[in-house]
Amino acid sequence: MSILVNVHGGTAYVETDFGTSPLGATAHLPLNKLVWGDDSISNRVNETTPLPVQIMAVTGESLVVSGSLGASGSFGIENTITGSTLHYLAVAGSTDGATPVGVTGTVSVANGLTTGSTVSIRALSSATDSVTVTGGVSILGSLDLNSGTDSVSVFGWDGNRYVNTTLYGGDGTTIGNSGDALNVNLVNAGVTFSVNIGATVGVVNGDSGLVVQGLSGGEPITVKGRNGEAVEVVNSPGSAVGVTGDFFVDGTQVTKISEITRPSTIISGYTLAAVTATVLPSNSLKTGITVKASSVNTDLIYVGNSGLTGGVTANGYPLQGGESVFIECNNSNLVYVVGTTGDTRGVHYIGS
Repeated sequence: MSILVNVHGGTAYVETDFGTSPLGATAHLPLNKLVWGDDSISNRVNETTPLPVQIMAVTGESLVVSGSLGASGSFGIENTITGSTLHYLAVAGSTDGATPVGVTGTVSVANGLTTGSTVSIRALSSATDSVTVTGGVSILGSLDLNSGTDSVSVFGWDGNRYVNTTLYGGDGTTIGNSGDALNVNLVNAGVTFSVNIGATVGVVNGDSGLVVQGLSGGEPITVKGRNGEAVEVVNSPGSAVGVTGDFFVDGTQVTKISEITRPSTIISGYTLAAVTATVLPSNSLKTGITVKASSVNTDLIYVGNSGLTGGVTANGYPLQGGESVFIECNNSNLVYVVGTTGDTRGVHYIGS
């Protein structure tokens, strides 16, 4: 409802609205707008010029609030300015103001720094801080590095870990290489090397046999084998090894037989010795033959060569009945036997 009233120089309307309990809807209350300021300025209360409010105690002094003071919604905090002096707002990580406040994200200065301004930056800690660098970093001047904390990585032109390097001599000549080996040339004489050589040095044949030659009038060459110093003589592909010349020189040489080819057949027989030298049948032998006098013989059998004789003046090897003798030879026809008149004179033989 509007009420018309007289004002200085004319009339104006005063707006009202229905009231509430306890008077009821029949009463009207005037609608008022607050204005604040001094004797020269009047500020209407709105979002731009809000009404200043100071909470005071009943005695008129400032109200002291104990405990936590809560706030609903968001509100700004501004620094105070006394004249031209800006009072900084202290922000700390603890109530005592001693612990620094950690800043995460990007920190920028919006309006720049004026001449004489100071920006204090604390040292970074690996336990709490991290720095991300995007793009390239250029270093002007010298950089002092500490081997205990700093490291430098060097990459090749293609970004890999290998750095392509060209070496130059003192005269500017490029030093070459062959594959993965550096070319090294020894110039002039008189170069001395210290070389460690093992106790055993092997010598390998080339395309032809290894030639070992002594010095005329000097010390002879001693050749020893691997097994008991015996020299192993082997032919390929397994045929007999021919040895010519003097093999045993002074009787100190040693021959080691590592293998003997065993005979593939044996021969055996029985014959009666005559009272004159009788030759055994011819049979090729590899190792030799065993001659045995028959156990039924009552007298001696003599064994020997073609000039064999018996009796008291016999020059053969006597065998009583049941005795035997082994003879190394390559044929049984080299063995002769002779007996005594009136005896059985039986002779057994076996060989290989």
